[in-house]
Amino acid sequence: MVKQKINTQHKKHAGGRPPLKIDYELVKRLASINCTVVEIACALDCSESYLLHSYKFMQVYKKEIEDAKSSLRRLQWAKAEGREGVLLTDEHANVCFDDKGKAMWKILPIIPDTTMQIWLGKQYLGQRDKQELTGANGGAVQLQWVEDGNKTGV
Repeated sequence: MVKQKINTQHKKHAGGRPPLKIDYELVKRLASINCTVVEIACALDCSESYLLHSYKFMQVYKKEIEDAKSSLRRLQWAKAEGREGVLLTDEHANVCFDDKGKAMWKILPIIPDTTMQIWLGKQYLGQRDKQELTGANGGAVQLQWVEDGNKTGV
């Protein structure tokens, strides 16, 4: 008679909580609209520190945040030049995305936005509002101090 060995060993538990699976498509969509790590952590139902310690998350997040900045800058320049971006949508009003997952825009002609031109000039060209105070007939400003009810000229 042949004796069979019965396997009585149990699988060992690796210990600790199993790693979370991060939905990187959701991370990309949220980061592309400049969501913070805290906001993305809430959407993924995990802690901020968990995401901050994930190398892959940080790579995806940083790339998408920089792409979002570029997209915003492109729209600001277009507005300053008299072009306006409008999101392309399908027949059900869903936003259309390209093969890289980026929202697709249609550029429409508009009147150039001088406020945007001024703001961009201040940000990138070092321009600023010049504020000068002049007195009567373009002369110096006269100041007067009032101490104890007596006026003294300066």
